[in-house]
Amino acid sequence: MLNWTILASDTPSKEQRMKQFAIRSTGTEPSVLELISETEGGFYVRIVHRHEEWEDVREEFLAKDLFDTCLRTGYIMEMSA
Repeated sequence: MLNWTILASDTPSKEQRMKQFAIRSTGTEPSVLELISETEGGFYVRIVHRHEEWEDVREEFLAKDLFDTCLRTGYIMEMSA
């Protein structure tokens, strides 16, 4: 197990934290979508699919319309901070 020491100055402000969304899936391991940045047309996101012994991490662009559809249909759900 890793232990982390975070100094107060190293703690990101609320505005700097990336919003995270759980991705609905049939697997037992959780998958997460993280917002990296927002543009006029959409979002740059990091998608992390966790598997038993490894992670698949991808960064992609997601159009606002598709993001809104995923949120509205429950495919993604915002995780509490």
